[in-house]
Amino acid sequence: MGFTTDSAYGGKRYRMFLCHHKAAAGAFARLLKYALIESPQVTGDIFLDSDDLFNLDTLFDCVASETETLVVLGTRQIFQRPWCVGEMTKARVTPVPIKVVALPDYELPDESFIKSFASCVNIECLVENGMDLSMVHDTLRWVAGMPLIPFDRDNPSIVGDLVRSLVSKTDAVQGSRMIVRTSKRGTSPLVGILVDMSNSETFASAHVLLKLLEPMLAEWPHWYPSIISDATDVHGGLCFLLVLCTNGCFKSKSFLILLGISQDAKMLPVVCEETFRFPTKGVLDELRSDSAQLPGTSQDPDLLPGVVGNLFKEIAVTFAPQMASDSALRLSAKQIAARLAKTMNVKAHPTMSYERKKALSDEAAPDMLLEGGAVAFRPPAGGASTAAAAAAVADPVDGLGNRDLASWEVVVPVQPLRSQPAIFFQARAEHFGTSASL
Repeated sequence: MGFTTDSAYGGKRYRMFLCHHKAAAGAFARLLKYALIESPQVTGDIFLDSDDLFNLDTLFDCVASETETLVVLGTRQIFQRPWCVGEMTKARVTPVPIKVVALPDYELPDESFIKSFASCVNIECLVENGMDLSMVHDTLRWVAGMPLIPFDRDNPSIVGDLVRSLVSKTDAVQGSRMIVRTSKRGTSPLVGILVDMSNSETFASAHVLLKLLEPMLAEWPHWYPSIISDATDVHGGLCFLLVLCTNGCFKSKSFLILLGISQDAKMLPVVCEETFRFPTKGVLDELRSDSAQLPGTSQDPDLLPGVVGNLFKEIAVTFAPQMASDSALRLSAKQIAARLAKTMNVKAHPTMSYERKKALSDEAAPDMLLEGGAVAFRPPAGGASTAAAAAAVADPVDGLGNRDLASWEVVVPVQPLRSQPAIFFQARAEHFGTSASL
């Protein structure tokens, strides 16, 4: 059995089947599936091969007998992928309704391409499944004449509008914005995600990661990451940076500038492509010349090679939405959340004696900090008691749940686990959550 066969929508298992070219739209397809599942307008399952396909022999049968609507994510090379063309052909001849989402690089097949198709694409897998060249030609012309749903995937905040278009009888993407968020706060983030903004798939991968981390950090909202888009996101207390690594990211000027000015944050490399190649000595040498030319990096030739070299001293986590299943992605997200928790050391000093805690409090001058690992607390004038302070030192996260601490300032060091003097960022305790654990 190659796919699940329980019926859920109109007698068919899958409300939608996402037809896509993995290398060009795999991460976006994953993001779209999550958005469709979240929509109350969508009933039934969503077919994504990374989750639902176990045997290629059953793929076309799934389109024909278990799919309500085929959704084609149109990218430049999708018509050069024989399995994708086969899915469209099976939908046409069955027939199964089809909707085409035109992503920015989508190109319609013209007559020249259609006539030369057999010389450009190996259709052996289609012939083996009863689809000859004439059927493929008819499909390409049919799809070329279909209405399109244009979508700018560089703006994932309107994925909700695409969902509504896919479930409606019209094909227009409206102007309202829903579903995907970059940040939960209007202040500088404590935890950031750095992506190569020129790579649409990496941008989609970042939003997939945000979606999976959200429930894991639900009671820890101050650690919920934000995508770093400019230098203002870095200033003011960035503690931890998830660096999404893809081929070409270390050649992106904007990526390198933000990486350089984030040098004081703790970093974790997150590999988002299975084909990612770790930087070689040659790449580091190129970064040395780039460091001297990029604004905002102090023109120190050793800055970027040093930052990148230190980055990959950390054991990377693989998070590749283009290829990975939902279960694998959730496991990777859990690993990232655990690394974040360990680095920020939220369960600090669990064995510190009460006498030592009290001594810390009694000895502290009014402008000194009561430290709890990577989290520290400064009481307001005439505010919380020493006992409450001690509780906060012993367990910073649970301590925040004490109403006595509601007016305290929570102070988080930018360099939590380093020997250099820490730089502190202040945020009000009432903006944070209560007790939590991972």
